[in-house]
Amino acid sequence: MATKAELESELADLKRQLAERPVVVAEPEGDSVVEDAVNDNPETDPDSKPVDCETEITDLIAQLDDISHKKPLLLALGALTVGYLLGRSK
Repeated sequence: MATKAELESELADLKRQLAERPVVVAEPEGDSVVEDAVNDNPETDPDSKPVDCETEITDLIAQLDDISHKKPLLLALGALTVGYLLGRSK
């Protein structure tokens, strides 16, 4: 069994190694969306584009597929919640 002094020495060594590592900032995946808080009305916004439902559905399906690979527990919890709500809707 390791002594307290040995553990403290190892901890200090690990802290030193961690301090020497370069800091890597992970960028968020996907496109970031910046919303214009000043002009929320799409009728007066000259840059607004019509919404294409087929593209939106395709994007939604792609996002759901990504969630199933990245966060399977979240997907299972969401499916359980939807099933519960559908069962209680009668």
